[in-house]
Amino acid sequence: MINMARTSLDGNELLEMLYCVTQLFEHHVEIVNDLNVFPVPDGDTGTNMYLTLKDILQAGEQNPHTSAGQISASMAKAALMGGRGNSGTILSQIFKGLSVELEGRSVLEANDLPRAFQKMSELAYEAVRHPVEGTLLTVISAVAKATKFEVDASLVEIIQTACDSAKLSVAQTTSMLDKLRENGVVDSGGYGLLIILEGMRRYCME
Repeated sequence: MINMARTSLDGNELLEMLYCVTQLFEHHVEIVNDLNVFPVPDGDTGTNMYLTLKDILQAGEQNPHTSAGQISASMAKAALMGGRGNSGTILSQIFKGLSVELEGRSVLEANDLPRAFQKMSELAYEAVRHPVEGTLLTVISAVAKATKFEVDASLVEIIQTACDSAKLSVAQTTSMLDKLRENGVVDSGGYGLLIILEGMRRYCME
């Protein structure tokens, strides 16, 4: 049964959601790697994002606390310390954005997510010296804009909106960068973020 009424996640549920995300990403690592042609075709974006997610999950599991704020803080620290490559660095800012919004909070409420997505986008752009559109940055920005006014929606509804906007934004990246257009692919980091959001959506629908 789809849980459309879910309105919050405590620390343990946040961990369970990240476990679902990491499992789903594991099955898409090679797909993301194959898309990796920008900025250089080194084929490691999927691996970098997956290994970063594993570090984040491990840190959360080792945290003895149960509040969403404390679990999120440990995830953000692990992401910052273990972020691999450009995609891992930006991913660390996404988890930092979540931790900033959840500081001192026992649970993640549905209406926290739009603000968290906005903070994620802001921090991600600030972390990159020369931001380039058509990348993961573009996708998290689209998610932030799409969810900004969803103040009365459930977690599932907000994350569904995030997934829908990410899917559209990822598709548009092909036309935004010459290397992506020439190879007929979407941005690998942006696609990786879409998988993460899809993992969140699947968990919240259980």
